[in-house]
Amino acid sequence: MEVDQWDLDVVISGSQKSFGIPPGLSFISLGKRALEALDSNPGKNFYYLSLLRELKGQGQGSPAFTPSIALVMALQTACSKILRYGLDRTIDDAAQMAKCTRSGLEALGFRLLSKSPANATTAAFPPDGISAGDLKSRLDDWYGVKVAGGQGDVAGKIIRVAHLGYFDILDVFTVLSALELTLAGMGRKITPGAGSRRQ
Repeated sequence: MEVDQWDLDVVISGSQKSFGIPPGLSFISLGKRALEALDSNPGKNFYYLSLLRELKGQGQGSPAFTPSIALVMALQTACSKILRYGLDRTIDDAAQMAKCTRSGLEALGFRLLSKSPANATTAAFPPDGISAGDLKSRLDDWYGVKVAGGQGDVAGKIIRVAHLGYFDILDVFTVLSALELTLAGMGRKITPGAGSRRQ
């Protein structure tokens, strides 16, 4: 994200989002307008979410609370790896994995959740008559392949396949092949290789 170039006021992320490290760190970028709004209207001062307290601490070279040093070191390693590999290449890899995953899932009878999905993850409804929860459990039990489930309104209705962090194109083929085998094991007639065939 081009925070300065796009003149963004507030950008928030977490260490588990695209950096490939465990959750536990959160990041916030505040632009000039956001800083002015915060300064003129501090609002409620929540103890663990006080941006004013954090800004004051950062100005003195110290965070407001004790950070997880291990996660900060992991973040440095992850960012160094991304920069060595190349940011454009990292983004292109995620796009290729997303394209292959979506093509493979549709070939297996899945229906994509979004008409314009981001390349970070693919969310899809299983073929008719297949429970997302059962599919997810069997995929893990039978082949050790983990996919995420849905949340909120789509809890128990979809599966999600990640494309960021420590994944590569071979992982896509592993997931698609395991899905084929799992669907076949659940009684679906599957053409072998349908999910991983070049579309």
